[in-house]
Parts: sequence; structure tokens; C-alpha cells
Amino acid sequence: MDINDYIVLFNGYETGFEKPIIYDDNLKQMALLFKALPDTRVIYGFDEYVDNFTELVREFYERNFHLYDVPIVKKDDMLAMSAPLIDQSTEKYKQRLLDSIKDYTEMKSPFDIPLEFVFREATYGSLQNILCKVNNPEFIKQIPTVFYEIRLSAAVSCVTASLYAHEIAHSQLKRNKQMILDMQNEEVIPIFLEKLIASQIENTGALVQKVEETRFKELYSAFLVLDNPLFASFQQRISASKYIVSTLKATNLFDKYINGSEKQKQIILSGIQEIFDGSKKVESFLDSQNITFENSNNLSLIRKHL
Repeated sequence: MDINDYIVLFNGYETGFEKPIIYDDNLKQMALLFKALPDTRVIYGFDEYVDNFTELVREFYERNFHLYDVPIVKKDDMLAMSAPLIDQSTEKYKQRLLDSIKDYTEMKSPFDIPLEFVFREATYGSLQNILCKVNNPEFIKQIPTVFYEIRLSAAVSCVTASLYAHEIAHSQLKRNKQMILDMQNEEVIPIFLEKLIASQIENTGALVQKVEETRFKELYSAFLVLDNPLFASFQQRISASKYIVSTLKATNLFDKYINGSEKQKQIILSGIQEIFDGSKKVESFLDSQNITFENSNNLSLIRKHL
């Protein structure tokens, strides 16, 4: 089974993976705006928010949300957990795999997911979960999501707190399957929270501007993928579409938040909490806030955040 098909089944996506978005004139104009932004390979400034980024993220979540424990496995135990090499089509194999996952995982705070710093661009972050070698589509849907590390760029900077908050958000979204039905919405809440934590850490707006510029500059690469379909695979264009749609929707939601009343802000945060609780899907929340790709693909909106 192709890894991309596996991921769709594993996460329970129902749409968003069939075809890339159309690279229209509006997006092309956005690409020109993002191209002119500063290089993000190395990020300077706001040094006071660098060394203590884990504490800043923990305080942010304690202040705004209730987080749930997630299943975590030690990297050393991953090989043992996937050891039962018998016929994958048998019920015995399925049960043995589920038992193995149960034996080697522990429910712990998402802040207990080990951090691994890697030599990647300063904007890099990734939450790693195990992928079991299973070809049975129905059984794939039953396999729980088990995390083993969060990877962040070794070039720690003022945006690292936002990147870490982003990955912690993914742990809450992925602990319950099918909380996101449209794959193109996978990054909306994590990117929104990138912006929100920056706005709460530093209240002049300068840090959130840095975080937004960094995200938009990274998005320029996604626009290049859509602009060169002959040199990009289908899956690369699907991934680029996901990040474009998610980023624009997250920006729209953040704009609504910062310009809203205290009541409106609380409604947005409560809606995200319901997603973390497992009682509301991301699509339902976005509908309640009237956040669509159509009204997020808006040059005037994006210019307000540059």
C-alpha cells in the first residue's frame, strides 16, 4: 500500500486528497508578496524568548486550554512493538499488534513527548508517530496514534515557541481519529495557535508579525510547487495545497480573533477546546466561524498581516 494512501486511511480523511487546488491569479499575487519577505533560513531577534521556549508553550496552554494525555512510546521500544512478523491478514496478527502497542506505550502529557533537535531550516517542526506495516484498510483505521518524538530545528529562534505550540496542537488533534475530515484543514488550528501564542508572549505585535512573515515566506515554496506542475509530483502538489489552504484559513481565523470582542475571542477558544475534547470536528468549528477557503483567499486580508 502506498504511504499516502495509508496516511489517508490512518487519519480518517474523507476529502482534500483528490486533487490540488487551482493556482489562480489571487494566489499568484500572494506569491509575489511572499517572495519579497526576508529569508527564513536564519531568524534573528527577540532573544529573550529563545532559551525558555518550552516554559512559554506550557504556560500558554495552561492559560488557554485543557490538554489530554497522549500515547507515547520510547524510540528504543519501537522495534519490539512492531516485531510480530506473521501473516497480516489474520486476526491473530491484528490482536498481537494492538496488544504490543498497549504494552509498550504510556499515556502521558504531550509535553513528555521527547524533543529531538535536527539540522533543518529554522522553521522546521514535525510530530512523529509510528506507522505500522499493515495492508488491511479497515484494520488501519483501528490502530491508535502513538507518538515518539517532536522534531524541531536545532537553529532555535524566537519562532521556536510557536513551532512547538504547533506540534503540541497536533498531538491533541491526532489523539482522536477523524476530528479532521478534510485533509486540507489539517494545519489550520496548529497555525492559528502559532500566531496566538506569539501575540500573548509579546504584546506589541512585533513577534506575531515575525511569526506570520516566517510562515508566509515558507508558504512561497508551496506556491512554487503549484506553479511548476511538470516538476512536482501529484503528492507534492496535494501537500502544497494543504499548507496553502490551512495557512490562509488560519490567518482568517486569527484576524477574526484579534479584531473580535472578548466574547468572540472566548467563543473561538472554546470551539478549539471542544475539538481537543473530541466533541467537535474541525470542519464544524470552521463553519461556525464562517471560515472558508473562498473568503480566506483574500489579498486584502493577507496584506493586513504583512
